[in-house]
Amino acid sequence: MRKIILFSAIAIFALAIAGCSIKDEAPVLINNGIIGTWKCIGFGNTRTDKVKLIEPNDCDKCYVITFRKDGTFSGHSNLLPLSGNYKIENNNVTLSNLNNYFIYEIGEFYDGNNFRATFRSVESVDISKPNLKLYYSKVDYLLFKFKAK
Repeated sequence: MRKIILFSAIAIFALAIAGCSIKDEAPVLINNGIIGTWKCIGFGNTRTDKVKLIEPNDCDKCYVITFRKDGTFSGHSNLLPLSGNYKIENNNVTLSNLNNYFIYEIGEFYDGNNFRATFRSVESVDISKPNLKLYYSKVDYLLFKFKAK
C-alpha cells in the first residue's frame, strides 16, 4: 500500500512539473521581452555581419517604437507617427492594423521611407536585451536598442 501511495505521489509531482514547464513556453517570455521603448539604430545583415547606421541618427524621437502589453505599438519614422497591433508566436511576428504605413511618403527624408517599408515587412524577432532584431527577410533586419526611461 505504501508503494502505491509513494508511486502516486511521484506521478502527481512529475505531472505538476511538466504542466508548469508547458505554461512557460517562449511566446510568453518573448512578448514580455519586447515590452518597452526601442530606438532603431540601423539596418543589419547576417551574411555580411554589418549594420548600416540609420539616418538621421541624432534625432531622439526618430525611429522609436514602443511595444505595449496589450499587443499595440506606436512610434515614429523620421517624420510621421506609426501605430498598429503586433502578435508574437515562436519568434514569428504578425503586424496588423498598421496606420500611416504607405511604402513611400512625401516628406520623409534620409532613411524614413526605407524604415517604413522594412518595418511593415517584419516577419520574425530576436530579442536579446538591450538588442532587438526585427527580421524583414531571412538575413536582413532592423536593429533596435532598448531605450531606458
